[in-house]
Amino acid sequence: MTSDFSAAAVPIIDVRPLFGTDLEAKQAVAKQIDAACRVSGFFYASNHGIDLKQLVNATNEFHRTMTDEEKYDLAIRAYNSSSTRIRNGYYMAIKDKKAVESYCYLNPSFTADHPIIKSGTPMHEVNRWPDESRHPGFRQFNEAYYWQVFDLSAALLRGFALAVGKDERFFEPHLTAADTLSSVALIRYPYIE
Repeated sequence: MTSDFSAAAVPIIDVRPLFGTDLEAKQAVAKQIDAACRVSGFFYASNHGIDLKQLVNATNEFHRTMTDEEKYDLAIRAYNSSSTRIRNGYYMAIKDKKAVESYCYLNPSFTADHPIIKSGTPMHEVNRWPDESRHPGFRQFNEAYYWQVFDLSAALLRGFALAVGKDERFFEPHLTAADTLSSVALIRYPYIE
């Protein structure tokens, strides 16, 4: 079997039915997911309910208003030796070496009293957010976005489960909101702009 990896070979799949209760509609989406995964291995998800324009605007505003001092203060240990952070924080761009910079945050469920945090499990951290007075609504927006993407992930996993002939809840025990180590990276390329 030959594969065409052109842009035309990556289908757009309306995933809205995966959020509903109509099993037939979900199975139709699962059939499209199965076909896409067997050809290019990729697909675009449409009608997922996430406002991507709002995400782009919020991310651009955040990066545009961050000072170098704020970036350094939020930087992970690789860029700020006094930081205790390994994952959550700012990843600095370095002129002529690394064009990308980003802010990474983890599961908002990770609070100081979360069992995983208390146990000191590696790579799990309580998020440290930028100053709310300088970046009003940033944390609230991003925590809401995290949960929207988590819900989309759960819906897609229902589609994948149906695509391989399993009950749609097959993956649910493996994606739990309270302890998943999912992260979000808000990326910018300052030396390309």
